Amino acid sequence: LVIKQAIDEPSKPPRTRYWRLKQTAPGRFAGTLTDAASPVRIEQTGDSVRIRYKAKDNLNFDQTLTPSGPKTVRNRMTIKRFGLVVARVD
Repeated sequence: LVIKQAIDEPSKPPRTRYWRLKQTAPGRFAGTLTDAASPVRIEQTGDSVRIRYKAKDNLNFDQTLTPSGPKTVRNRMTIKRFGLVVARVD
């Protein structure tokens, strides 16, 4: 699976990144992300998907996506640097 993701952040120029993933076991995927420093690991549990990777700036991303309606997804993310939580998204 290859995903082309357009990123548009305030006060930054738009950029594109690519996810390249393949299934490694039932409900498990691994691959690469353009701006990741480690392999991407994805686990499917029930309706939820957990995505984990380390970025090039020593930030560790741990994200869970869970359907919350017919066309909506709840996005929960914890970002750590050197083991300390530096941001949370919900």
